[in-house]
Parts: sequence; structure tokens; C-alpha cells
Amino acid sequence: MAVDTHLIWGAHDRVTPINPWREMAAANPFLHLHTIAEAGHCPMIETPESFNAVLQRLLVKERATSSSMAKLEARSAP
Repeated sequence: MAVDTHLIWGAHDRVTPINPWREMAAANPFLHLHTIAEAGHCPMIETPESFNAVLQRLLVKERATSSSMAKLEARSAP
């Protein structure tokens, strides 16, 4: 099963470097890497406004996608 996975990563993470994740995201169309330029290992704590902005965009996009899918399924129901 193919499931979209979104990673929100700090560009300056020294504990878990971002480069391996960039390579994996480039090779996997279901892996989406969102980088916060000014953050390190804990972007949700270090830059909560930036982290929350990324998260909100993802949730709004998912809600719109789910709504569209529900409408399509309702049209095709017998």
C-alpha cells in the first residue's frame, strides 16, 4: 500500500542529519520532506510558528483531498 508520509525536519539537525532523508525522499514518491531552515533537531520546539505553519498547510491540503475523495465516492455509489 502506498501512503504519503510527511517529515518536518530542521535543516541544522546535528543529531539526525537531513541528507539521508533528502536522498530517501528523492527516491520515494510517497515520502515528502519539509525543511525548516532555521531549526535544528527539535523544530516543533525551536521554531513552533514555522513548524505549525507547515503542519497547518499539510492538514488543510489533506482535508481538501479527503473532501474531494468523499464527493467522488458519493457520485459513484449506486
